[in-house]
Amino acid sequence: MTDIPPSFLALHQGRGGRLSLPAHEAWARYEWCEDLAAQAAESARLLAWQLGGGEAEVLARVRAGLLASRELAGSEMVITEAEAWWVEVRIAELLDWPHPDRPVAD
Repeated sequence: MTDIPPSFLALHQGRGGRLSLPAHEAWARYEWCEDLAAQAAESARLLAWQLGGGEAEVLARVRAGLLASRELAGSEMVITEAEAWWVEVRIAELLDWPHPDRPVAD
């Protein structure tokens, strides 16, 4: 069992650094997001090759796909916008691509 990275914990911390959800749920959400990133990384690499580069565009497409999947009810877990961004950054890390900027909240 590995520790949850501070970058992921920060997504679920309120003022004062307290988790906004139970620790076991934070752990489950982290593992789920890490799995999503690992699974999507190779597809992202292939898509970037097919597009002739464009890592930022590929990462933005991945995030958009993750957010669009929220419309598909039936999953127990629904990804948050912050988690989708974290997955996008994690894919960039796994592929040694530049990190995307965090989108500005609407």
